[in-house]
Amino acid sequence: MSEDEAFIEALGPEKSSRLRGCGDGLKPPSKKGQRIDEELEKENEELKKRAEEDKECMKEMALRIEALESQANNQETQVQAQVQAYLKAQFPALFQSLGEASQTHPPQANV
Repeated sequence: MSEDEAFIEALGPEKSSRLRGCGDGLKPPSKKGQRIDEELEKENEELKKRAEEDKECMKEMALRIEALESQANNQETQVQAQVQAYLKAQFPALFQSLGEASQTHPPQANV
């Protein structure tokens, strides 16, 4: 018995709708497959919606961070001015001598 005859005896004769050893051709999609596809599509849409919401939230947070940075910079400037005014009030002679020193000896550039 030849190899082809052994295949025919074990698997049956050749048919145009199938590949020998692999079964019948393509089958229509099952209801279960369609349900899974629908569930995956729904989940995909939900994830897209959540991603968009997260993106908007991140934009809002970035704006809040910028506002807080600006506020912190303004407060730093105010504190520096207050400290300088306090020191000038507490040590007027020191600032007067510093002012005179800077007029007679301008700062030198570092070489």
